[in-house]
Amino acid sequence: MPQSPNTSDASVPNKEQPLSPDLVLEIGADGRVVRCRSSHSELLICPVDQVAGRDLSAVLAVAPGRILQGVLAEAQNTGQSVSLRFSLTTAAGVRWFESTLVPRQPHGPGEERSLVVIRDVTNPKQTEDRLRQSEDLHRTILDHMQEAVVFADEQGVIRHINAFACRYLRTSWEAAVGRDLLSSHAPAIRLRIREIIDRFRRNPDVHMVSHQRPLGDRELIFRFSAVRDADGRYRGIIANLIDVTEIRQLELRLQQAQRMESVARLAAGIAHDFNNLMVSVIGLATCVRRRLGEDHPQAELLTEIEQAGVRASELADRLVEYSRSTTLHALPLDINSVIRQAAERFRARAPDTLEVTLTLADNLPQVHADLIKMEQVVLHLLDNGAAAMNQCGRLRVATARTQPPGSARAVCPDLADSELVCIAVQDEGGGMDAEVARQVFEPYFSPYPGGGGLSLACVHGIIASHGGYADVESTPGRGSTFRVYLPVRPA
Repeated sequence: MPQSPNTSDASVPNKEQPLSPDLVLEIGADGRVVRCRSSHSELLICPVDQVAGRDLSAVLAVAPGRILQGVLAEAQNTGQSVSLRFSLTTAAGVRWFESTLVPRQPHGPGEERSLVVIRDVTNPKQTEDRLRQSEDLHRTILDHMQEAVVFADEQGVIRHINAFACRYLRTSWEAAVGRDLLSSHAPAIRLRIREIIDRFRRNPDVHMVSHQRPLGDRELIFRFSAVRDADGRYRGIIANLIDVTEIRQLELRLQQAQRMESVARLAAGIAHDFNNLMVSVIGLATCVRRRLGEDHPQAELLTEIEQAGVRASELADRLVEYSRSTTLHALPLDINSVIRQAAERFRARAPDTLEVTLTLADNLPQVHADLIKMEQVVLHLLDNGAAAMNQCGRLRVATARTQPPGSARAVCPDLADSELVCIAVQDEGGGMDAEVARQVFEPYFSPYPGGGGLSLACVHGIIASHGGYADVESTPGRGSTFRVYLPVRPA
């Protein structure tokens, strides 16, 4: 006897039945069962030999019986066959059935009978469900890939396109599927794809072709893979479009960081040795000047030697700063206060043609840093901005609480999960292209005519010695924004 029935699915189009009928009921013109043929009686609520003469609702389990009774009446009115699926909870678990109702079939002279054919489709439905789940899983995986994936059949017609490809190509799944793979590309790209497809068709040993080319300001890799059946016949193509622009930029930044690290180690060794030599030069010059007396004709020359030695020693100190090998006197600092003090010092010696505006974030957390070094960083950035504008224009200094930018995560993995304080200095100068910006923190490199020195190299070194990160964003003709990031002091 059947257990509690479940509600049925909505009607579905009639389809080919893969299994032998489990239950066949012949219904007379009066809507009553005339004959029953059944391989099992799981759906029946009465013995098979007592089915004749009863309504469907009195023969079948309650819910399916009522539903089929109503659907049969509809089929008899329209004269069209109807198929539907329903589930039934039995002692063996939930079973799925598919019922086909065929109205008014001739049965002898002047007699018509309707047929109700019910098949157990539990196994096929479970297979369909597993297939649907597998398809949904593969579609989800494709849609979460951070590269464009397009599949086209052997005729070149697009059969699937993932979400990333839709966003990147500015189309929709509905608009792309069914179109020719070559229809939306430039002539040169169409020719290249056609050549690749022809190559896949001619040579079964070729499975993948990669092609790299710039597209505007983006660097793209096109990867084409052949889809073949078990016999090696060509059945389609999978096209991957990978935007490697950011990867290339990060690689260049990492190379620059490694190069500057090597230069920093060299600078540290040279600076220490040079400083030791200059101490001797300054000391000897001072001793000779004192022995000869201030009235001696060579005293002035010796004084110039001493002063030159002091300047050389200061230069060595800046090299040491760049190399990050100086001793830091780190204290909890309010960066906003440091910037205000540095800005006042800068305004005192800057021409009237320069203006400095401050936009400082409220409630900015403290950083653990060396006060003197941080003032030097701000002054160096302001001096650099003034040089970029030829000492005429507005410099904007801003602070913010932020997370590490993508460029910092690649070069400084230790900052990946850190909260940072950012200092940004923006100028109104001529800006820089990408190649110049990559070199701007290198020693004695300057994007400005007649420039050069160690100012920005020192900024880079000081910030790095504090466990931070320095970066620049610039566009030719639109000025530059230098940003330095410092880890927030732990609470």
